[in-house]
Amino acid sequence: MAIGLVLSTIGMGAAALRERKRLAVAKTNGGSNPLHISVFFFLHSSFWWVLLMLSYTLASLISS
Repeated sequence: MAIGLVLSTIGMGAAALRERKRLAVAKTNGGSNPLHISVFFFLHSSFWWVLLMLSYTLASLISS
């Protein structure tokens, strides 16, 4: 259970940092132009989210 909470906290922190960077890029582009951010920029947040869901699933299987 604690592992899932730690991973959740790390995942939310990573997502917040990514969103802060995305907003900074959007403000420098003026908001109407397309953003020049690669899909790989968001890969870290997705990785943490998948790892979190996997840990919750494994924890529920072990406790059953």
